[in-house]
Amino acid sequence: MIKHCPVCKTDKNISLFGSDKRKRDKHDAICLECRRDYKKRNREKLLISQRARRKDNDDYRMKHSAHNAVLTEIRAGRMTKPDKCSQCGAKRTVEAHHHDYDKPIDIVWLCAQCHAKEHSKMEILQ
Repeated sequence: MIKHCPVCKTDKNISLFGSDKRKRDKHDAICLECRRDYKKRNREKLLISQRARRKDNDDYRMKHSAHNAVLTEIRAGRMTKPDKCSQCGAKRTVEAHHHDYDKPIDIVWLCAQCHAKEHSKMEILQ
């Protein structure tokens, strides 16, 4: 299967693209070579922004802790990940949505589209 990379503007075999389960074809939009070049060119910028997000960021720590709590519950078998969205009922890959990060196990399973809508609603309310 052939896929077009918009950065280098060439058609390449799909095996030369990274995986991205959120995409329809399950592959990244940019080829691995272009992704690697971007990361090399912008290494310092990427590290600085990553550190800035994490350093002394209580919100980040709470989100990260809640995410890990869900993963731990799934791995231990105390929680199962359903195969359909609890909001629209579509059979898709679902993501855990936390209404309150202080309650890390109190989650709703949403598809990517419903999850994005839920977060946009939350941003409007804030």
